[in-house]
Amino acid sequence: MQNIKTDKNLKDEQYYVDLYDCHTMEECCRLILKFSGTVLTEEIQSKYSVEAQIEQLQKIIGITLNCFCGERYIDKAKTIQEWMDRDRSLGEFLESAQPPKGVLCIKCNSPMDCTDKHLYGVNDEKVLFFFSCNKCCKNRAFFDNGEEFKTIYQCPKCGEKAKTTHSRKKNTITTKYKCLHCKFTETGVLDLDDKTKEIDEIINEHFAADKKRFCLSKEEGEKYINGKDSLIRATDRFKELKEREKQKDLYDAVANVKKLNVTDLENHLTKALEKENFKKFELLKPDIGRIVVIGFTLQDTSTGIHEHTRRMTLKKTIDKALMETNWKLVEDSISYKLGFLSGRIRGFELEDDLVKMVQVRKKKLEKK
Repeated sequence: MQNIKTDKNLKDEQYYVDLYDCHTMEECCRLILKFSGTVLTEEIQSKYSVEAQIEQLQKIIGITLNCFCGERYIDKAKTIQEWMDRDRSLGEFLESAQPPKGVLCIKCNSPMDCTDKHLYGVNDEKVLFFFSCNKCCKNRAFFDNGEEFKTIYQCPKCGEKAKTTHSRKKNTITTKYKCLHCKFTETGVLDLDDKTKEIDEIINEHFAADKKRFCLSKEEGEKYINGKDSLIRATDRFKELKEREKQKDLYDAVANVKKLNVTDLENHLTKALEKENFKKFELLKPDIGRIVVIGFTLQDTSTGIHEHTRRMTLKKTIDKALMETNWKLVEDSISYKLGFLSGRIRGFELEDDLVKMVQVRKKKLEKK
């Protein structure tokens, strides 16, 4: 069985951590350079000395970097996991790809051995296999779909098609281009070594200091998150207070609503209903949730009056009695049977629900 060299796509986790930190440091340096050329407003320039202006600019840079580094910390774990998942998936795709069979040398017609396979394309959507002839050292390359890889090189001087030859030494492939028309030559080199070395090249004598400065530790990151959450809550609270100022009349009305418990409600309605000849008012078992819903029954002691009139009288009496309280009658809930009436009322406790209730009442009053 052929021993095919395969790239290791999934690296150790530290590789991705270092890569993410390098990106963070690079972006921070760009931000500093960007702000270094910032011109402060004319108002600040006229009010402050040069030293004070520099101090103001440093504060702006400090706040900006703090926010940027904090957001980078928040996204770090998720981004690194996405990178690792992507490379793991690509590695599995590369590992499972099988080379085309029956590849022959174009010079001696001998069977060629597959030596390497690599991901190819902008999105690594293909696998490219390299083949070598043991007899005459010629090379060919094929994609995983069996299509042969061919380079069409045009001479940069005259535009004619150039002759291409490949040679390989260990993990370095050298490609030479020679124009048959104007004799122009050019050489390209492809290094197949593990790209993990790129991180080592990025790390320099400033790496440790820059990482400490720009890449937050766990403790620093959690502190930023807590501070951000507190700021968001404070901002939301400020917006809420501003909204209350705009609707002061509405919230004053909510504050003046009489909040009755069940006992107070029963006594309050009993007095109002007895004046209209409704007796034996009784509350039923409540349905308790965000909003409390309670059914009720009572008896009509009047005589000679049509039931529709008595239903309307009951509705008006309850609406009037509950107008300034945290309770309201459920629309169309009143029924009449042989002098017995029943219905349902709702009770509100939370401020949001009270605000909506007061708004509905105000609209009804405006219509009247």
